[in-house]
Amino acid sequence: MPEKYQTSIDPDPNSLESKWGYTQSAQELAYERQMLEFQANKEPRKTIGNGTRIDKGVYEGKYGGEKIVVDSEKEPLISDAVDRVAAAIRRQDGTYDKSKALSTVYNLVCEEMQYDSDIVEGIFESYGRVDGRKIDLGVYIAAHAGVCRHQALYAGIIIEGLCDRGVLQGSVTVNRSMMPREGDRDDQYDGHAWVRYTNSAGQVIIIDPAQHRFDTLDNLMKLRRDNEEVWDYARDEDKAKYRGGAVLTELDHARGGGWQKHSNNRVEYDDDGLIIFPDEFHEKDNSLSHARNGETPASLTDEEISVKFWASIDNLRDSAKRALDQSGAIDPNVSAGKLSHSIETLLAELPVLPEQTIAYLQQVKAICDSMYKIGYSQKDVSSKQKAVLNQVYEMIRRIQ
Repeated sequence: MPEKYQTSIDPDPNSLESKWGYTQSAQELAYERQMLEFQANKEPRKTIGNGTRIDKGVYEGKYGGEKIVVDSEKEPLISDAVDRVAAAIRRQDGTYDKSKALSTVYNLVCEEMQYDSDIVEGIFESYGRVDGRKIDLGVYIAAHAGVCRHQALYAGIIIEGLCDRGVLQGSVTVNRSMMPREGDRDDQYDGHAWVRYTNSAGQVIIIDPAQHRFDTLDNLMKLRRDNEEVWDYARDEDKAKYRGGAVLTELDHARGGGWQKHSNNRVEYDDDGLIIFPDEFHEKDNSLSHARNGETPASLTDEEISVKFWASIDNLRDSAKRALDQSGAIDPNVSAGKLSHSIETLLAELPVLPEQTIAYLQQVKAICDSMYKIGYSQKDVSSKQKAVLNQVYEMIRRIQ
């Protein structure tokens, strides 16, 4: 697998992973279309993106080509597909075997909508080859052909239909991102679309007929860490959650495995996505002697190291939150620089922290450093600055 596609617990902040600006750029393009729909006395259709419903939306983007309309009420082929999947997993007693629902959808789409860019191009030609021309998803379903975006929309709308009928209790979105092309210039990217389904237990499953992937996000992230050639499906919050779990594992190992006994070897999160640390982790009699990479500073006891570390993390979290809340009044670049300095001071004062903790904090510092440097060379990145500050805050608040 090409090295630049690899991920790790502590990735290079400049590494070429997925870029998640596709939906935002699509929404910017949607304004003209929505105005025309409004002027024609039609309800403006929303843009289908990473966090929206699929039905009654339009899939569009800067890739050019068609705008794909998804409307289950106007397209009988969609409701027919939902009916067939529901029938296939219905038991004799009228209940549904939900464990087979997603695999049935995946197999149906793979069989009934082959990946064929030539047919997609032919359909575009038949509609006059006009960028931005709206074409119903049903056209591609009837043609039994599509590329990743059509296949993802087909699978996604079927799953959404099953959710609407109460067959499934999870949530589904069509996700898309960009990744750099192999061997091309840095500004050349390939886009890709797939389905992300989160079940009622919070587990994320990826359905990607175009790349023949049907697996949990955790497994696919592991394959990438093992250098398998897999698309980078993970969102920033997924990666932050993994890194947070890795930090916890290292801390747990350093303190003798008490956390593993507490949670049966599983990292647990609260409703806000924060790591749930056991109460005993904060108790004063917990020694950090096994967590050290070097000798204990002569001036600090184990208890003092623990107190200083958690106090520093609390201060970092408060500072990041304050910087985020006041980003309109205080220069975000200055805030990023101060956060970077605070992390640098913490690492200098407590070099005895576990290696994984140091790596995680260095990752946060690198993000702050990048923002600080870029911010003074570009004056029009206020929205990006706030997004970066939010990422920094989310990463820090997970250490709790």
